[in-house]
Amino acid sequence: MPLFNPADSTSHAITLEGVVFPAGSKVEFQKESLWTEHPVSAVAPHPINAGSLRIRSLDKQRDSTLSVGLATAQSIEGWTCSAAQPAYFSVGRGANGGPSTWRLSSCRLIDGVRQAGSSWPAGTIVSRTIENSIEKWLVSWPGNSASPETWCNETLTVDGYKLSSFFGSYDKQHRLETWDGTACRRRANGQDDYVRIEKLGPHRFKETKVSAVD
Repeated sequence: MPLFNPADSTSHAITLEGVVFPAGSKVEFQKESLWTEHPVSAVAPHPINAGSLRIRSLDKQRDSTLSVGLATAQSIEGWTCSAAQPAYFSVGRGANGGPSTWRLSSCRLIDGVRQAGSSWPAGTIVSRTIENSIEKWLVSWPGNSASPETWCNETLTVDGYKLSSFFGSYDKQHRLETWDGTACRRRANGQDDYVRIEKLGPHRFKETKVSAVD
């Protein structure tokens, strides 16, 4: 079973997944045998370039996914990813032995950014997925869906609905296709109805009452 040596500052530059980390970086190595080891994570002493990205850290996960600490918020495949949490990438090997390619798997969007027709609240996550062999993007904002008493604190509007949680499917061009979310509707007497709303297709919506405060 491979062993991991604790991260330590290097006296020379090392390369991890095609990214050169300078001397002084904190690097963790995976030991394959008594004589061989290779880097699996690194934290640079300052922002460095990784292709078109500016990053601070890189961690190769067991499934070969890359966890990347961005140096600043930046646009990746059309989504403005926050530096507050790691962004995740899948790795594809380059053709004819060329350099590997990184594809965004998921990231947290910066708070309040307007993209794909909506202004996204704090905590919104975008992720790549495959549905029926078609590549899509999923945008999820769980909001306060676990606490019905807070559902009336709506902060997101989609298709004219004021929502307190949202899970949407977008095509590769970031066009919204289907979604579902929760909403609060306040009655004239001040009481609230809680509703799940599903967009099934163009101009087709399904509403289901979840619970009510009586």
